[in-house]
Amino acid sequence: MGGRCDDVANIGDESLREWYERGSFLQAGINLDGSMFYIDKEPEEDSDDRKTYIFIHGFPTSSYDFKGVFDDERLRNDRLVTFDHLGFGFSSKPVDRCYSMNSHAEKVIQLLRHLDLTEEKIIWVAHDMGDSVLTELMSMVWSETTVISSPHIFDRVIFTNGGMYYKLISKRLAQRILINPTLGPIFTRFAPLKLKRAFGREQLASIWGSERRGGAEMHKHIDRIEMLNEFNGGDEILHKLCFYLVERSYMEERWFDTLTLSVMSGLEIKFLWGDDDAVAPSSIVDALTQTITWFEDQGEIVKLKGVGHFLMIEDCDRFVSEILEFDGATQQTSGRCIPKTLALPAL
Repeated sequence: MGGRCDDVANIGDESLREWYERGSFLQAGINLDGSMFYIDKEPEEDSDDRKTYIFIHGFPTSSYDFKGVFDDERLRNDRLVTFDHLGFGFSSKPVDRCYSMNSHAEKVIQLLRHLDLTEEKIIWVAHDMGDSVLTELMSMVWSETTVISSPHIFDRVIFTNGGMYYKLISKRLAQRILINPTLGPIFTRFAPLKLKRAFGREQLASIWGSERRGGAEMHKHIDRIEMLNEFNGGDEILHKLCFYLVERSYMEERWFDTLTLSVMSGLEIKFLWGDDDAVAPSSIVDALTQTITWFEDQGEIVKLKGVGHFLMIEDCDRFVSEILEFDGATQQTSGRCIPKTLALPAL
């Protein structure tokens, strides 16, 4: 796989290079924290029923996770947007940045403004850490702590395999090392690259579904994850990128409030979960649906049998089908009003 790379032309994978060519960059804002890679795929044909989707990736991956989705003919006439969080993929990877969920959500808002999507009704699809980024974005909108004050940008929301219930996360050894304030920086900065690669491969393979684990597609995708992690030295800040797990533990109640308020307002939420995930087991969904008030009346849960953590890669055809089938059939109380007294706690 070669050594670290800071030039796209030298990335040893044609598919990754082609993905890069499809994208653009949102340049650094006032805080000069770096540029964010994104792809904005316009509909091939204009139609009155076109939809806008935004896909949010997780840790430690990138927007490339959704390549199969973007190539799916069933979505050819919809607008599809995805991006690499700062610190990930082709985006800038500043070493002195705090990679908090709030800062990631702020970058999403910058992208929405850049693409003129702040008044658009959007279907959001989030995965892994992306679940936390999206929930924080929803919290910011509901509590009116951002320039976007209308929750109407959340037309529908789909959460996929992620650690949305902290005590039920089955953390991998790599995650435990990375969030350790002593071991994390030592491992990312001083461990030999070959050791980090071997360790990373083993950890990523462990969260694939058992039916697909060990196959050629899995190994190919893990190669690409590692290439993009190492691009521009990203492997040396993985301990900072893993900070979301620490945040998850103390931001959880705020995010539960957000989900409850969202459901009470009539927002359609779907949990789409691979049921053979070793890090974010489907018991997380069961616990969440007991926590979110009124979810049983208007939420939707789909568990993909035999599929692991990376459901959009392991079974992309079913993944897209489930997105398209989320047509609001479970909605029972659309338009329910939220009393003003139900306000989110501030950060």
